[in-house]
Amino acid sequence: MDELGTAGRDLFDSVTAKFELDADELKVLTMASKSADDLSALEAAQAGAEVMVPGSMGQERVNPLFAEIRATRALVSQLLGRLKLPDEAVAAAAKSQFNSTRARKAAGARWNH
Repeated sequence: MDELGTAGRDLFDSVTAKFELDADELKVLTMASKSADDLSALEAAQAGAEVMVPGSMGQERVNPLFAEIRATRALVSQLLGRLKLPDEAVAAAAKSQFNSTRARKAAGARWNH
């Protein structure tokens, strides 16, 4: 899985280290892992972005990154749910993804101040 970034590789490895998946399940896990990479990139972009941005008519509106992040989180969750793994395995994979994201945000905050 050379095409995966850090977040995707972490997710992929955390699942495949504990479970033997068939070909279809590996495809789903790969999609979830690529989506985890997308989520990581979106969250990195959000770290330096404003919450409110001007809309097309100059009105204030919520930055669209928030909706994309929410949708991507839901997609990752949905894809992991399709694997029918025990709940503790999915929770551990999600926690690993959360901890990686939290560590990146903390490092970014230290460097930005």
